[in-house]
Amino acid sequence: MAATTSLLHKPAMRVHKHPFDAERLILFSDGIFAVIMTVMVVPLKLNEKDVVDDFNLKTFLWNQKSEYLVYLFCFTTTSNLWMTHVRLFAFLKHVDDVIIWLNLFALLCATFLPYALSLISVFIQTMPYGFHLAISLGAVPVFLLGLIKTAIMWYSLRSPELLTPGSLPMRTVKVALYSSFLSSSVLAVVAVLIGFAERLLTLSRVCLFATTGVATTTRFVFYLYLRCKRDEQYTFLSEPPSRARVEALTDGVFSITATLMLLDFSSQGLPSVSSVQQDYKGSLIAALDDERYIFFSYIVSFIIIGMLWLVQYSMFQLIKTITPALTLVNLLTLGFIGVIPFTSGLIVIFSEAKNSDNEVLAVRVAMVVIFLAGVTQLLFWCIATLQNNVVTVEDPYINVHQFIKTLILPTVSFIVYWVSLAPDYAVVYLVYAAALITTPFLFILLNLSIYAWLRKCKTSETTSNDMGNLQNDSVS
Repeated sequence: MAATTSLLHKPAMRVHKHPFDAERLILFSDGIFAVIMTVMVVPLKLNEKDVVDDFNLKTFLWNQKSEYLVYLFCFTTTSNLWMTHVRLFAFLKHVDDVIIWLNLFALLCATFLPYALSLISVFIQTMPYGFHLAISLGAVPVFLLGLIKTAIMWYSLRSPELLTPGSLPMRTVKVALYSSFLSSSVLAVVAVLIGFAERLLTLSRVCLFATTGVATTTRFVFYLYLRCKRDEQYTFLSEPPSRARVEALTDGVFSITATLMLLDFSSQGLPSVSSVQQDYKGSLIAALDDERYIFFSYIVSFIIIGMLWLVQYSMFQLIKTITPALTLVNLLTLGFIGVIPFTSGLIVIFSEAKNSDNEVLAVRVAMVVIFLAGVTQLLFWCIATLQNNVVTVEDPYINVHQFIKTLILPTVSFIVYWVSLAPDYAVVYLVYAAALITTPFLFILLNLSIYAWLRKCKTSETTSNDMGNLQNDSVS
């Protein structure tokens, strides 16, 4: 009896968890998000085998409208998923096996989005059944992502040992987060149900595309509600991501973009044994010489990616915090960066077709993308300098230096684009080739010149200050 009583009053055995640091899981997730953001450019790429004698690049680009919309939708959806992931893991300092597996399932659903959205672009103008099935497959990952994010939030709030001290949100913020997570799932179900009616297929597509911003809209409504009530909890819903996470995502997109161009170069610039023997009489040097345009285009495209990354890197070194506006502009930059493999592929395919409309159009498209990427970087820096307590260095000379550095690529791409409007194709090709060759050297030369000028200005300013001090001392 005594033994039974002791067993009845024995305290319950606690289940010991083995929490891990959340940083590595976060970096892994940012890498997956970067892959998803850039891989959707692959369906846009033009296959060289499809280029025939009467191929019209302008018609091809116009017929790709649905693919462009799918890329935009996939990039926007992935950006929102990444932002939600940032807010979700802002409460977590540690993770356990449950959080890791739920996060892996969420990433699995996110990686399925490009395939599902590609199906929608293919069957968008076909029979209703095929389109409805594509809509259903696109809605499934969106629906599951909302449930998984809700599960991660629910489990995290019931595991205090995983939370960052002092980060537990209040009841209204919890409702806001749960509502934002589940709203996309509800709208995905509505899109599938509406799609059963043939006349409402367009509305079904609109509902599916609306899942991109419904979570953000829901969170923004709660933000305004708390702000109107002057409740300080609204900061939980407006806090921007950390600079480390933004840098990780940015570096991931840049590196994967460069990798995609490397894959194109490896597949297009590698001659086969049969072609060397039959077309070049066994001369590998002649075969490689015939592929010189591919080598040239790859090197220049990689240098352009490197210069854009250098500008991005130097800007992040001069800021100490990330604001919501900077986060949005940075995502816009990454969206244009992800399209560069597509434009560089067009230049490679039509590089040998000199004096043709297709080549000039390929140059124009590439210059537009580079210009937009550079302009968004310039906008990023302007916003950073105008906002308070963002730039670490208050020296106006350094700010001007960074501004001019950011202005180089947009200026060069703008000049090349307007020259491409000239009727003389030979001049267009000459200016394009010269710009691609000289831009890296111009970038370095301008930086050295600006550095020397800033150093001279600082030296003269220091000298004038010293002279003023000497005059004051003599007067006294």
